[in-house]
Amino acid sequence: MILLLLMNLLYASMFIFAKFGLEFGQPIFMTGSRMVLGGVISLCIYGCSKYSWQEIKSINRWQWFLIGLLGVINVYVCNALEIWGLQYLSVGKTAFIYNLTPFISALFAYLVFSEYMTLQKWIGLLLGFIGFIPIFMGPCDVVDTTTRFGLFSLSEIALLIAAVSSIAGWTVMRLLLQQKPSFSPFFLNGLSMLFGGLLCFFHAWYFETQPYIQSEFIWQFLQIVTVLGIVKHVIAYNLNSFLLTKYTTTLVAFFSFTSSLFAAMLGIIFFKESVSLYFISSIICVFIGLMIFYQEELKQGYISR
Repeated sequence: MILLLLMNLLYASMFIFAKFGLEFGQPIFMTGSRMVLGGVISLCIYGCSKYSWQEIKSINRWQWFLIGLLGVINVYVCNALEIWGLQYLSVGKTAFIYNLTPFISALFAYLVFSEYMTLQKWIGLLLGFIGFIPIFMGPCDVVDTTTRFGLFSLSEIALLIAAVSSIAGWTVMRLLLQQKPSFSPFFLNGLSMLFGGLLCFFHAWYFETQPYIQSEFIWQFLQIVTVLGIVKHVIAYNLNSFLLTKYTTTLVAFFSFTSSLFAAMLGIIFFKESVSLYFISSIICVFIGLMIFYQEELKQGYISR
């Protein structure tokens, strides 16, 4: 559990750095820069490890398709929508919506990995789902200027799609990690991040206005990109891949709610954001659901204490 909490603390801190980075350059270009940096570093680590580059020759067409899919949904779609939505929402709310993944992951785990869903696990997920409702009802001290569709704004919808893309991507990652012979997480993450980062550059070239970096903030931009590339896309991504070999996709996703807590606290410290009663009630409800779900996974033997 310590590694799960550490990973989500790293993810939460990266929301802060990304928010700062939006002041210095275009969001998608920044995303592409940190992805390519993280991908190159991961591939360098892979090249220096015990793994042989010869194993690349054994990759079949289906596996290449999955690796490409990983780059599209887990890197490009997920991170591009996340950074775009972050422009219009508070750090805490962004992290909370983005971490609306357990409910999708439960369905993926049931369909792809045949993980048995007991009544207690469905109750835990239901409580978690109910817990996410108040966060959409509460006021926010960051003005959301995007178009609204009923209760949801366009930025919130973008974050919801990012959440779906994230869990779909990590499901693909788990499928690849279960292949025989097994793949190195550094290889999979490095290749998918490099591919996804190039897609971000193409997106920025086609849709974003130049200059991509404000000339007076080039050094600050490079610092932000370096921290994001190393901490999130080298350390946190590969730690996430490692944890998928120890825990179920659903449990790893469910623990991501702690990232919302960490992000909210960091948002208060760095951006003077407030935490409403809506947010607190959501956290309590999701936490209860998490504990019910976690205890049931222990009983089923999917994880060990």
